[in-house]
Formats: sequence, C-alpha cells, structure tokens
Amino acid sequence: MTISVNSLPESSRVTRSKNITQAKQIETNNFSKFQSSIVKLNASSRIATIRKGFESKQVLATSDYFDLDKQSIADIIGISMPTLNRKLKSNALLSPNSSERLARIALIEAETEKVFGTTQKAKNWLLKPHLTLGDIPLALLDTDIGASEVKRVLNAIAYGGAA
Repeated sequence: MTISVNSLPESSRVTRSKNITQAKQIETNNFSKFQSSIVKLNASSRIATIRKGFESKQVLATSDYFDLDKQSIADIIGISMPTLNRKLKSNALLSPNSSERLARIALIEAETEKVFGTTQKAKNWLLKPHLTLGDIPLALLDTDIGASEVKRVLNAIAYGGAA
C-alpha cells in the first residue's frame, strides 16, 4: 500500500520531513556507532531511516563486528551476494527490508548487551547455538518470529522464568 506524502495532513508532513532529516545522521562506519544511533531514534524516526535505506557498507561493519563473513550477514538481511557486491561497489543504499533487518540486529544486540552486561558476552550468546531456540540466535533475526523468540528467551534470562 502506497500513501502519498501529499495526502497526509500538514502536521504529519512536517514530522515526516523532520524524521527524514534525522535519518541522515546514522553512523555507518562501525557497528557500535550504528547501533547507538538506531537505539536512540524514536519509532517514527527509525521507520523513516529504514525506509530511506542504510548504506550498504553497514553490512561490512556488521560482519566485522560479529567476526562473520559478509555472506552470513547478507543471508540474515535477505540480500544476495551479487546484489550486495553491486550495491557496495556503487555505494548504493540497501532496500527498506534489508535495512529493517540490520536495524533488528542492532536492537537485539543492544538488548542482549543489557541482559549479559558486556559486549563480548552478548556477542558470544548471539553466536552460539541455543537449545531452546534450536539455532544460533543471530541467525533467527531474519524473521519477525525468530526475533520474537530471541527476545522471549532474553526476557526469560533477564527476569527469570522458563525459556
């Protein structure tokens, strides 16, 4: 469903314009700065940023952060390697779908850090198979349902209860 910006009330157009302007401030040189930028955005600004698309080089920063090859991150965000390589070569933006999945990785990693207390413990947990999840938590972030399950287990760890 496509909604024309002009069909929105004036107040919504101003807010949308402000959110798009804020969308340009996302740091993509490294994952930690990218994550921090995403976490700080309110929901409407995050949506505007995702719709605009992230720089394709963020895939490289994310793969470096998790010490994975870019194919692994490409699989999670749903982009083929030829398309990713083409986007990287031309400095093109990722699609909104791929951008949303990168944002999901950043948000879940931030939540995982809160639960485990350190970046390294969070990365270790996200990269090791989890019995309850039946997979590596990071690999499940390619779907909303997988992300929900990862959040459910994180909540159980943080607040007690069965995972």
